[in-house]
Amino acid sequence: MRALACVALLRLALGAAETAFFVSPAGSDGGDGSKAAPFLTLPRARAAASARLPSAANTSIYLREGAYALEAPLVLGAGDSGAGAGAQVRWVGGWPGDAPAQVLVHGGAAVAGWVLHANATASHPAGVWSAPFPKGVNATRQLYTGGQRAAECRGDNIWGPLHATDAGFEGVQSQFLAFLPPEQCVEDIEFVWTGVGGSTWTQPRARVAAIVNDTATLNVTMEQPAWSLRHRVHGQDISKGPSYTTRMYNGYGSGLHAGEFYAASCSRTLYYAPRAGEDMASTPAIVPALDSLVVIEGGAWLSFEGITFSFAGWLFPSQGYGYFPIQAGYRIISNASRAAPADDTLYTGVPGNVEVHGGRNVSFVGCTFTHLGASGLVADGGTQGLRVSNCTFDDISANGVALGGVALPNATGAAADAYLTVEGSVFLRVPAEYHDCAPIWGGFVSHTTLAHNFIANQSNTGIALGWGWNDDFGTAEGGNAIISNYVFGSNQMLSDGGSIYMLGLQPQSTCAGNFISSQRLPLGSIYTDDGSAFW
Repeated sequence: MRALACVALLRLALGAAETAFFVSPAGSDGGDGSKAAPFLTLPRARAAASARLPSAANTSIYLREGAYALEAPLVLGAGDSGAGAGAQVRWVGGWPGDAPAQVLVHGGAAVAGWVLHANATASHPAGVWSAPFPKGVNATRQLYTGGQRAAECRGDNIWGPLHATDAGFEGVQSQFLAFLPPEQCVEDIEFVWTGVGGSTWTQPRARVAAIVNDTATLNVTMEQPAWSLRHRVHGQDISKGPSYTTRMYNGYGSGLHAGEFYAASCSRTLYYAPRAGEDMASTPAIVPALDSLVVIEGGAWLSFEGITFSFAGWLFPSQGYGYFPIQAGYRIISNASRAAPADDTLYTGVPGNVEVHGGRNVSFVGCTFTHLGASGLVADGGTQGLRVSNCTFDDISANGVALGGVALPNATGAAADAYLTVEGSVFLRVPAEYHDCAPIWGGFVSHTTLAHNFIANQSNTGIALGWGWNDDFGTAEGGNAIISNYVFGSNQMLSDGGSIYMLGLQPQSTCAGNFISSQRLPLGSIYTDDGSAFW
């Protein structure tokens, strides 16, 4: 009897055995999810796991090494959640007992059918190659070849005699002739302004709607409502074009230097100038087919371990509103009158290719976020207990991790974004496209810890925490900690920021033990908004 009692106590101490499901690129959704008959897809594994929930022990979904292409975002909610600390739902990269695995969850589509389009020149010694968009893809802002992001084709010093009109710009006819070869779709041309007006922390974008030549005059009509918003974002007025550094993106005629691409939406054709050593007959080429990979809506006790999330995009900036940010990707998409900083309800953040909305105790451990066209991970909507630990964020267009929002400065209870942790993680080439964003950004958040992270060579601020200017302070900030991070080489492009940049009221918060090195453009290495009660 004593031996049986000891066994019973041991079982209580260890907990019940986990429920395990197995997924493999060689599996079948007709299987039962066992090791002998693994599933093929993540949605099938989700459905099988959810049918067994809630559970008193961990439910683990093991993904064998390989690539898992999603046809639609994987949406997880309350029905896919665990019941507590010993009863999580775990999505794990690698099967138990296998060697360390490379597990890729992605939304990409392979580009095939490359043909030589233009012969070699000095700017593109391997020529220019073309291929049709993959089936189901009608537009893209990214192309990845050989595991690297291709650069958008761009042209510098395009202003010349251009001057602003109510509809766009006027200039001399010859100004744009080089940018209008037969391959060019006019509506793909995008103007990008770096450091606009007094706002040296933003980089707005707007697309062209039409170009009309009238004898010697060139009339450029800009996309609406983007052009009507050009002076409504705080501190910005892009109509004063000649004073600012401006580039034209997504244009075939600017030369297509090696490593650059142009995506022609009107003909659904990709043009690419290969890098040295790339053979388009064998070099893998991928464009995003999804804008979202994983969405957690109110889920709890979910864990993602050792998984790489990749090849998802974000097409909104190519549409009528363009991209007019005030800070960290929060952009105006309202036709209301000029937005002052306090008009936070007018601003919307860049979405995440992985998102957590109102989640509880969700964790990402040892994961990689790479080759992504929006923000890597967004957690908002009253998310609490998030943990991001020992992850890598590399080659991401906007923010690496974005925590909280800006519309609820006084949120309390379940509506607050709180108890969030980003620790021991690496951020490289973040942001890669929307350069006003940050590797780690937090809005109105409390009891949030950013610790022991390595951040290198970002275009603007390294760590940005808090929101609010002057009369815009909220009470949903405080109890935060920025501890022992290494921020190297911040502010490579934009100057109004800092290696660590803090806004709003931050009572009972700590900033300590951080190491900052080689910030390129100075404003402040550690910056706090004046009028704030910091630290």
